[in-house]
Amino acid sequence: MTDDEKQEYFELENKRQRNELDQADEQRLQDLEDKAYGKDRSRSNGVFEPNPKHGSENRGRANKEPSNPQEMLDNSYELPGNTTRRVAADPSTGEFAVFDEHRPGKFHGHVRGYEELNQSMRNVLLKNKVINRKGKILK
Repeated sequence: MTDDEKQEYFELENKRQRNELDQADEQRLQDLEDKAYGKDRSRSNGVFEPNPKHGSENRGRANKEPSNPQEMLDNSYELPGNTTRRVAADPSTGEFAVFDEHRPGKFHGHVRGYEELNQSMRNVLLKNKVINRKGKILK
């Protein structure tokens, strides 16, 4: 999805939440969702939704979104404790990503460097054999 499409999606999603979508808007939102997620949305770890704050590149303090967001979310692990936050690593891009649930089953995420992951995030990836002790992505 391009940054313009992400912005359009975000605006249409806001209209949906306010019950202001007409039939054309509903169809456009459906088309954007199909493009972003494919036809199959039965994802056990949730569905990725873009957030305009996290574009295709870092902006100030807002890190970019992952290159393969839904695939990373599908292969992510929930952090321990009273949170729905998830963490993942992508061996094809070398990215680490953190996902936050902003609505039930709907996540947005951003990329972090290994050094930006807290110890809890590193431990989850290590325990699940996603990384080695030095932070190298294994799978």
